[in-house]
Amino acid sequence: MADLPHQSRLGNLTPREAAKTTSGRERLEALLAEFAWRAKTTPSEQRPGISALRATLGLDEPLAGDPTSRRPSA
Repeated sequence: MADLPHQSRLGNLTPREAAKTTSGRERLEALLAEFAWRAKTTPSEQRPGISALRATLGLDEPLAGDPTSRRPSA
């Protein structure tokens, strides 16, 4: 999933590509929030691994080279 382009939400970027920019991260956060919301009504064995995807994309780490990037609050 991290390497498949997402046309409507990420401007045809892969999540891995989007995670490299501040605006891409904002879009990813919105997309993952939607995934989490939808997962509430999904059987547990079919739920996406959102935490694992966040870790794979490095979303909990500051964006390198961006002084305005910060860790999201818990």
